[in-house]
Amino acid sequence: RLWRPDDSFVLGAAGAPQPLFGRDDSPTFAAGFRALVAAGFNRFVPVFLTSEAGMGSAHLTYFLPPISALSVTPQRSCRGPASAWAALPTALRVDFPTYALVLDQPNTSALAPALVTQRLQQFLHDCLAGDTSKLAAAYLYDEPANNYISSLYDGQAATYHLDNIATLAAASRAVLQRPTLTIEAPLPFMLPHIGVSPGEAQTITPQFWNAVDSVTPHADVYGFDVYPVDLTDDLSVVAEYVRHGIQRAPNATPVMVLQGSGYVDTQIAVASSGRRPSRDETRAMAFHAITAGARGLYWYGQSATTIGDGPLWDSIREVARDVRRISGVFALGAFDIDVGDRRIGVLATHADNTIWIMLANTSGQPIDITLPVPTASDAYDGLTGALFQGHVTAALTLALAPYDARLIALRAR
Repeated sequence: RLWRPDDSFVLGAAGAPQPLFGRDDSPTFAAGFRALVAAGFNRFVPVFLTSEAGMGSAHLTYFLPPISALSVTPQRSCRGPASAWAALPTALRVDFPTYALVLDQPNTSALAPALVTQRLQQFLHDCLAGDTSKLAAAYLYDEPANNYISSLYDGQAATYHLDNIATLAAASRAVLQRPTLTIEAPLPFMLPHIGVSPGEAQTITPQFWNAVDSVTPHADVYGFDVYPVDLTDDLSVVAEYVRHGIQRAPNATPVMVLQGSGYVDTQIAVASSGRRPSRDETRAMAFHAITAGARGLYWYGQSATTIGDGPLWDSIREVARDVRRISGVFALGAFDIDVGDRRIGVLATHADNTIWIMLANTSGQPIDITLPVPTASDAYDGLTGALFQGHVTAALTLALAPYDARLIALRAR
């Protein structure tokens, strides 16, 4: 039997494919939110970028208070008739990008605490009517350490002001009284793919990690956004950065942001083919992140795609539904199990007479593994409940296809 879903396990969509929420001059938030809940999501991050150059739709304004400095008019704000907050169902909460409230402020200057507090109070009053139950977390900044490093090498004298993270965190905690969230880029992984030489990387990498270490104390939830598809066939970098997050932010809940588009979709000038993750790669990355310790998964980049223009969104929704269904398994009593191959992510838990084993092959090669079986058991597919091998003793041998990801249930006879 499958355990009840664990509502504390986060499944988030950072943006959504066009036109899930309709046109930005006549949004259909209620229908879009219902579709996300049906797919298993319990978090939404209102980022609607269609390119990394900052292009995107104007749907975000319906989550914001009317602020003239940000060109947010009352009609197209949370105070207007199409307020996103008014359409939000109870099953879905928002990780709100608090940095969006101060986008008019240069990120190379110190934020004024009084201004940050005033904007947050206006948001709390105008959008939430003083009730933060629809708010899951205050999303402080996106990729602050990466932005700081970029500013060191952009040829400009001014640099990204990392102390602003502390300012925004303090104000967010005081006004909103919700956990803070920060997502970082996996810069060391990306350096060779953006043309940085090994010698330059030896200088940049420690600078990056020093910047990360200055940010993590201000995050209650922390993770990296890792998009390996079309850069490498080895997807184990996903778990590598889950572990980086756990190491660098040991007091934060570890999460992982996964790839919801191809690099060409978001107009990032790396990679070659521009292809999107396949169904199997999407599942393998999600399962591998969980086996490494992630307590939440988000998908980002799908705002640059259109519903029906490819199978990726269907794959993401399928994986989200499956993970929601089996999420209760992750919180059971855990124990170590070694399959002898670093390319295989493994998470083993147990309760009553059943051992649950999540597996993810992160390579593009088939791999045979052997799982120890401590007592005579029947082996079931943990996702479908189907028996696939009866009366297993001592060991269970499995042939994992490239990017194969499974949940095995071993029920003692």
